[in-house]
Amino acid sequence: MPIHIGDYKRDTGHLRAAGHGAYLMLLFHHWSTGSLPTDDEQLSAIACMTRQEWKKAKPTIQKFFGSNWVHERVLDDLAKAAVSYEKRAAAGSEGGKAKAKAKQEPSIATALLKQPLTTDQFDKIGSAGASAFTEGSKALVDSLWKALGFESPLEIPPELAGADWRAREWERAGWTVDLVATEARKIGAGKPLTYYEKVFATSFAKRQAPLPIVEVREAEKLTVTTHGKPQSAIIQAARDLRREIARFDGPASGGDELRSAEGGTAPRLLSNG
Repeated sequence: MPIHIGDYKRDTGHLRAAGHGAYLMLLFHHWSTGSLPTDDEQLSAIACMTRQEWKKAKPTIQKFFGSNWVHERVLDDLAKAAVSYEKRAAAGSEGGKAKAKAKQEPSIATALLKQPLTTDQFDKIGSAGASAFTEGSKALVDSLWKALGFESPLEIPPELAGADWRAREWERAGWTVDLVATEARKIGAGKPLTYYEKVFATSFAKRQAPLPIVEVREAEKLTVTTHGKPQSAIIQAARDLRREIARFDGPASGGDELRSAEGGTAPRLLSNG
């Protein structure tokens, strides 16, 4: 998008910083989509202003635009870019065919004056025939639009403007089409672009996390040896318990003995009397 510094400074000398910001954001949106909405809700969002700020700034900003918020200078620049693109395309042809195409009336430029740009037209015009977007970045942003239910570039809300440019960074980061589509469907429409990107980044980080490592140990076998012979843990525990009881109960009497499973004796703690 060309910026005519001299004309801009002359026309906007009365604006403060907020006014410059709002005006430029509206111009950028006009250039990238071919038109501007007419309702204040969307205009305030594009201008990055609250409703109250927009209500105050609107009378001043509106003077730069014609009816239905059309900026003639932007349309003129878009038409010139389209003509330049068609001339480059014609120059690539051979012989008289190239000369004949160069003399034809630029159909794209004529269409620009009547209707907003499509995504493909903007891609060609903004890059003078050499697309700034890769096939991968296009696939990523297309998966976002489809997941959110947008069938046409004209349906894309202002808060998602610039997603096609950001998709180039998504591709460099390694994000995939299925990741973007899955997470976007979970969230649904209505969120700003930064919100979606944070969710995509979090999901991607989880996918890159290392897998858990589980160490399986063999069960330990407990063996108790008495006088050189292995004994079960239960028998050994019973013998230890018998010795402890004997310490508190005194010597065992013949009539109060309990026979153990091995033929030994254990003192009784309770008497019959």
